[in-house]
Amino acid sequence: MNNDIQEMLTEPDNWQWGEFQNRNNQHIRYGWNCPPNAKALIVFAEGRTEVIEEYFENIRYFNERGYACAIMDWQGQGLSYRLTGDNSRHHSIGFEQDISDFDEFMACLATIDGFKALPKVLVAHSMGANITLRYLADHQDIFKCGVMVAPMLGLNPKRTIKLFGKMLLNMAAKLNWHSKYALGQTAWNEKIAHVAKFKVSSCPMRRDLQPYLFKTKPELQSGGVTWGWLAEALKSIATLHDAETCERIKTPLYFAIAQNDIVVDNAGTIKTISLLPNATQKIYEKAEHQIHREQDAIRLPLLSEMKKFIEKSLRFS
Repeated sequence: MNNDIQEMLTEPDNWQWGEFQNRNNQHIRYGWNCPPNAKALIVFAEGRTEVIEEYFENIRYFNERGYACAIMDWQGQGLSYRLTGDNSRHHSIGFEQDISDFDEFMACLATIDGFKALPKVLVAHSMGANITLRYLADHQDIFKCGVMVAPMLGLNPKRTIKLFGKMLLNMAAKLNWHSKYALGQTAWNEKIAHVAKFKVSSCPMRRDLQPYLFKTKPELQSGGVTWGWLAEALKSIATLHDAETCERIKTPLYFAIAQNDIVVDNAGTIKTISLLPNATQKIYEKAEHQIHREQDAIRLPLLSEMKKFIEKSLRFS
């Protein structure tokens, strides 16, 4: 199995790495490639803990179909900056910082030869979908369309969060625990990773990809979230349940919902979709949270539907 995982982690053809400094002089890692005669640029937005290398398999899929691809590591993961100074805790001082980093990433891509003239498509997963949906609310002319895969528009277990979340967050704020681990969170380790992987994919090989990568390259690890991250995540989710915010998101969007998702709350996703002026949805039966890294019987239909939606939105023949 390790040989198959190594193949998945092999850089796509003509892959290039880059780094930029954001407005706070913090570094962001990114990567991109462009096949000959590319017809559009797909910009991927990772979910929480994901890193660029995990997207190589799907990037190759779209390269083979004539798409350039680009992706960045959010703060707190991959080789981008860490607010806590290490990779044991994933902290946040506001998703507005991530939105700003993404805006700078798009400006950076515009300077790459050939990219400025290409129509742009957004493909975002989980936390990345939350962040980039908010970006779309204020940047309506950047992307021709977007695909949101298992977006983080609600958290599970929702009942526990509803009953205890506000009380615990208030307590954490009073005790100045913003950068401390939230309840049940800890640094990445193999034992926790072994349990967690069964919550994201039913594909034995693909769900082992991140644990293998984090074990062999510990600098890429992301740990559990802090109280600060949890507070900002819930705040950002609430923003995307606001009708006024959603009405500003005019970009044509396709939502892929995982039927068996136990990471995000699908009811929250459906609520946001109902408020968007130009959104369609599909529930992927038997799919878990990482639909894009599911077994091929689920993953390939997703990629095919994404391609159809993209090409329809771009009006390719």
